[in-house]
Amino acid sequence: MSTLQGNAKKYNGAAIDYVLIFDWATGAYIGTANPDVSGVWRFDYFNDLHCGITYVADGCEPITHGAYNFIAENALEGYLFMLRAQSGGYFAGYDVNATSNPNWDLEFGITKDIGVFNYVYSLSKIDVQTSTPPTIINEFDINWVLSISFRNTAADRDTHTATLELLDAENNVLAAIKSETDNARSSGLWYGTSLSSMTKAAKSSTATYTSGKLKFNGGRITYTNDAPSGFNRSFVLDVDIRAAKKIRVSGSALSTFSVSGGFIKIEPPAPTQ
Repeated sequence: MSTLQGNAKKYNGAAIDYVLIFDWATGAYIGTANPDVSGVWRFDYFNDLHCGITYVADGCEPITHGAYNFIAENALEGYLFMLRAQSGGYFAGYDVNATSNPNWDLEFGITKDIGVFNYVYSLSKIDVQTSTPPTIINEFDINWVLSISFRNTAADRDTHTATLELLDAENNVLAAIKSETDNARSSGLWYGTSLSSMTKAAKSSTATYTSGKLKFNGGRITYTNDAPSGFNRSFVLDVDIRAAKKIRVSGSALSTFSVSGGFIKIEPPAPTQ
């Protein structure tokens, strides 16, 4: 994580109302910072920025500076939520404790102390079941691109449910996404402003799973499907998530033959423009 910091006051010495940070190339919202009484403001970021900075104060014309390039230090990437039950096998790539796995640094090295990881397995073909209670991860960056993948397609009795909620600083829910078994060897994908107010994404067939990417800006969440067949379709959710500061995850998985459940993963930051 890296931090932008400055001091912004009005002509009379009072602090301005807020600082707006936006993507210079597209104008998309990145974030805001509220100065303290002395005008000092700070903004934490996790990905490289090519941005403009606008100072906003009541009774004054907005002042914009830019474009600026800021390089993030220790940018987050890797698994953020792992929820997998595996019957009849083991895969080190799912296991946060498998530090000898050659991909461990990229997949868990940065997020190991931040994410929520729940991988259980049996080398025998027996039922394997696990669950993760609602757990808050005290990190969120609107610039993240999240890969999400959830399924229960290996056997008729396999099931899973997984939830992702965006929260503000007071833990109010701003948006929610859910993947859940909706039939034998099939899962549905839901999205909305809370887990109690959701719309189901369209499906490409009766037997589907979720595999795609979530992108965010101030007023929109976009999910884009990556799967070539048997998938839950892309969607757009128009919702104000400018106040999002953290996320909450939960879920459960039952595997009776192979693997059930899935993951949420932070994609590597995009190069600076």
